[in-house]
Amino acid sequence: MPKARAIISTIVIIFIFISSPNLMGQNTTNTTIKGKVIDSSLNKGLEASTVTIYKTKDSTLVNYTLSDIYGNFTLDNIPHNQELYIIINAIGYHPLYRQLKFTDSNKINKVTLYKFKMQPSTKALNDVIVKSVPPITMNNDTIEFHADAFKMDPNAVVEDLLRRLPGVIVWGMVQLP
Repeated sequence: MPKARAIISTIVIIFIFISSPNLMGQNTTNTTIKGKVIDSSLNKGLEASTVTIYKTKDSTLVNYTLSDIYGNFTLDNIPHNQELYIIINAIGYHPLYRQLKFTDSNKINKVTLYKFKMQPSTKALNDVIVKSVPPITMNNDTIEFHADAFKMDPNAVVEDLLRRLPGVIVWGMVQLP
């Protein structure tokens, strides 16, 4: 009788291990992340933002996706008990970096919601000073033509400049021997 109980209890234990993937270590305990990428100033969703998750230890790609037209995204199969980081990129915005870690206390397929506010990437340009030279000025009874105001070829001669001046007619040039 004790031998029969041992056989039955062994069969029950084997059945429990086979029927329960959690006890066999086959539970992947992955999490699904759902989130939204928004503009921090307009509070509006950002379409086509790249959302990527990497392992912190060796920078191995875990998963990636693009946000929809409202800025929403979903990432599946995010592993537990690993240091991860998420990078979000959107055109015209500073990249966003965040650390993530999911522990076994989170249940399988738990949905975690995040709202990521992206800061616009504004780049100040240096001051621009526009110096414009008027092509023609009147100085009392004299008309002055400013050669710098006319775009000329680098190999241009004075005759080329004179032909471009309004009111100046070049009839012929005398060539010296």
